[in-house]
This record gives sequence, structure tokens and C-alpha cells, in this order.
Amino acid sequence: MADAVQVCAFNSTYTASQGPAVPCSSSAREREDALLDALDVDPPGSWWSRAAELARPRTVVAGDPPREDWLAVPLRRDGPLATTGDLGRAAAVGLVIREDGPLWDEDLVRTLTPPPICPKVLEVRTPADWLRLVEAWPEAASKATAEILARHTGLDGRWLVPRWTAVAEQWDAVHLSIGAWARSAGVVQPVGEGSAWTMCAGWDPDATFWLTAQPTVASEQVLPTLTPAEALDGLAG
Repeated sequence: MADAVQVCAFNSTYTASQGPAVPCSSSAREREDALLDALDVDPPGSWWSRAAELARPRTVVAGDPPREDWLAVPLRRDGPLATTGDLGRAAAVGLVIREDGPLWDEDLVRTLTPPPICPKVLEVRTPADWLRLVEAWPEAASKATAEILARHTGLDGRWLVPRWTAVAEQWDAVHLSIGAWARSAGVVQPVGEGSAWTMCAGWDPDATFWLTAQPTVASEQVLPTLTPAEALDGLAG
């Protein structure tokens, strides 16, 4: 399991079911797929596809906030609020693996108090879930977003992201499981009959983005980062 997390952390992939793309090496992709397939059916890997952590959500305060011009994440005027659960011995997933930015020796971790009313959380567990999210609430990506995605993937054309204001009318938060992130991040998917593209970009594994109801900070502490093997010691065989 630690190997699967390690591969996902450092092996960016861009794939498409049609049209050009910029993939990683075929051997690396095959190894990653084999690891993910094994983990999908491994009982100890319940953390792999678990639902959003609502009882004790945590957020890692590290680096600069995401750039609005290309990320397919919901943003608020005061910045996006994203939380995760723990990962084995690590108090937060972001202490072990994140999509963008380096892992320092230690990071500030905030533990939050959930909203008083149980939120409605939209769970994204597979690439198909991400595609359905975009198809249900489509919005054209900004020009800057489209240019960056085209440059990274080699695919020109219309790029779509979710219309988060519309999503927020029905859901309080959106969660991307670790397994969904491993399967979806950096994967190009055609929308409709291939007249447009979408890609899950800018999400960290296990991230819950809060759209309406907001947790509040209960405490914070500086904690060390861990390697996947260290974090999963005792969980992975």
C-alpha cells in the first residue's frame, strides 16, 4: 500500500481515451495500475476509499494558496477551505502526500470543529464520478486554465470544470477520496461525445472542499511530515 501511495505521489499522468496526450512511460503506468487494482480489493485499504472525515477534519497550512487561473477546485473569496482525515500515523493526509508543492520537514496542522448541522457531502470516488459532476454542472474553464491544460496535455479545444456555485445549491461539501485522487488526478476525460475535455486538477488526496457550511479552527500544532512507509507502518503488509 505504501508503494501505491508513493507511485501516485510522484508519477504524474496525462491520458485520454481519444486524441493526443502526454502520458508517463507505459511501464510506469502499468505498474501504477497494478498497484491500484490490488489496493482496490485489499481489505486493509479501507482508508483508500473512505468517505469524508467530518468528526475531526484537519487542514495542513503549507505553501501558497492554489492559483485560481487553472485549478478545477472550488474557491472562496477568502481562499479555499479544504480538509482531510488522518493517514495511519500521520494526523493529516497532507503530511504524507499532496498534489502540488513540496513536503517540508514539518507543517502546521489545524484541527477543526465541524459545523453544527451535519453537512451534505458529495462523494467523488472514481473518475466516472468526476465526469458526472462536470456533466451535471458544466462551466467553461477560463482562458488561462484552458491554455495551461492544453499545454500540459497536448489537447486543444473546450475545457470544462464544475460550476461550483450551482453545486453549492445542492451540496455543502465535495470530497475526493485517496483512491479517486490516485485514479483521477491528471487524467483527461472527454465530455459528451468528445467535443470538450475535463481533468481533475489541483485536488489533494482525501480533500473535502467546503462550499457552504464551514468548520471552525479548534486547535493547531506543528507536526512532522512522514513518508508513505512511515505513515502506513502497521497498516500495510
